[in-house]
Amino acid sequence: MKRALLSLLLAMVAVACADAQDVQKRRRDAVLNDKKHFDLDDHWVYDDFEKGRKEAERTGKPMLVVFRCLP
Repeated sequence: MKRALLSLLLAMVAVACADAQDVQKRRRDAVLNDKKHFDLDDHWVYDDFEKGRKEAERTGKPMLVVFRCLP
């Protein structure tokens, strides 16, 4: 009985770990897809603080800086 319970518990842990890895991959892919989207849009400045600062100064608009990293 204990062996069956342990086997079931290990199987549940394995499934949970596999699901967590899938969530991380989806998050990473979402971040990379965001970068592609912003690279194609001239309205946003992505990954270039100096360019963003100059654009904010030129337009007189405030800057919103978002720090993101891949999980």
